[in-house]
Amino acid sequence: MLDPYVTATGRAIRERVFLDLEKNPDSIYCHNALCGETVIPPHKHDRGQLVYTEGGRVYITANDKIWYLPSRHYIWIPAGVEHSMKISTPSVQLWTIYFPDWEDEPDFFKRIGIYPVNNMLLEEIYFTKNWVGHITRENKSRYFFVSGIKAILPEINDYSLPFDLPVPKDERLSKVVGYMQNNLNEHITITNMAKQHGMSESTLARLFKKDLKMSFISYLGTLRILRSIELLAAGKLNIKEICYEVGYESVPTFSNIFKKSVGVRPTTYLKVC
Repeated sequence: MLDPYVTATGRAIRERVFLDLEKNPDSIYCHNALCGETVIPPHKHDRGQLVYTEGGRVYITANDKIWYLPSRHYIWIPAGVEHSMKISTPSVQLWTIYFPDWEDEPDFFKRIGIYPVNNMLLEEIYFTKNWVGHITRENKSRYFFVSGIKAILPEINDYSLPFDLPVPKDERLSKVVGYMQNNLNEHITITNMAKQHGMSESTLARLFKKDLKMSFISYLGTLRILRSIELLAAGKLNIKEICYEVGYESVPTFSNIFKKSVGVRPTTYLKVC
């Protein structure tokens, strides 16, 4: 059960930060703190934002998709995009830098994307740890430093990772997807999911195509990859254990599918987590 004091404190801090953001729309704004909440309701900002997280799982809902933000990755959310967050624990550390839009900036900043954080970027983010609040041009050294973080992002991240899934709107499909998310280590097929949830295979297949614009197999495969990334980042299981935990029967098969989805094999991914 959540500590009401922790939750109320986290909510109060968030509301204060959101109000403070509006006071100087030309500044860069840094906020680094324990989240203190597990749900941040829908909202949007007049700035783009870089969000980096440590210590738990963060799911961002935006543009009718759920984006999973794993450890050692950041999400870029463009200005004006409404989004909400679900966080696994209030002790998650959120590092957020809000940037005003620049003239003629690259398309990179106009779309949501999740990208790995290399060692250089991680050290730059850590360097801003105690810079809380507005950073203006009057403070040249800090302003140019954090501006440099934004400027370098398109240079070091040219490929957004496929860490997003559409949100089911149909209540029947929500129950199916919820079961799949929580039981990936089981033998999940469209046949047993349809039978378990009281519908025909053809009906369930149509629901996936109509509601999520994805096949059952594609959705299940993406769920498995997202869960495996989460387990790799946690560092508690080896690759063989993770393979079986997310429902694959063969490590080579898991490794090949992971590489096709993420761009590298699980062994390589472990080195940057």
